[in-house]
Amino acid sequence: MAITKFRAEVWENNLIDGNVHWVKFKLLEPLEIVFQAGQYGTYIINDSTRRTYSFCSSPQQNTLTETCVDTSPEGLGSQWLENLKKGDVVEFLAPLGHFVVDKESPKDIIFVATGTGISAIRSMIADLLSGEIGGDRERKISLVFGVRDEDHQLFFEEFENLAKEKTNFSFYPILSQPKKNWQGKAGRVNNILKTLKAEQLINSKFYLCGNHEMIEGVKKQVLGLGVKIEDIHWEQFY
Repeated sequence: MAITKFRAEVWENNLIDGNVHWVKFKLLEPLEIVFQAGQYGTYIINDSTRRTYSFCSSPQQNTLTETCVDTSPEGLGSQWLENLKKGDVVEFLAPLGHFVVDKESPKDIIFVATGTGISAIRSMIADLLSGEIGGDRERKISLVFGVRDEDHQLFFEEFENLAKEKTNFSFYPILSQPKKNWQGKAGRVNNILKTLKAEQLINSKFYLCGNHEMIEGVKKQVLGLGVKIEDIHWEQFY
């Protein structure tokens, strides 16, 4: 797919927790985009500044793009994104990136995300559950998603509903610093992986997206169980 410059209009800019903006763009020129789930766009802030943000929308939603960004660093990109208003016009280059699902593999899939690392993975899950799945059988898809506390439950309700609707999708949320009323799992995402059967882990492909510590910790954990390095794919967000 050729890299193209797009013009798009801000459709919505929603603050979905204290620092995370979920921005939806309606394409103006060209009117449609073709990309693979997991890829990203490079947004043109000004003549000398560009920022890359993963698409969190499904490729099937090809007249709109969405991104989910933590603006707490408060750099130029963060300030630009925070101030986007409905009707503003932006430019970006896309599609970019190689963090995509191997649709030819028959293996089950385990996604592991922390924070806004969920952005690319949300796109992948939406794409897979749309029915566009390679191989000759319906693969099991699991999402292990770690956030800090109850105030940072990005897309939790959406994934919980998907788990109820799709028999091949499982959602495992975990909070690293939960408040006293949290009834779910607490700690790091590795704690969830410890509860899964070794057979399930060994027979899966892993897609990791989030912070460096999580990625390195999960890689070490699953490699130690016998997962092959070629079955682990990752993109580091921070």
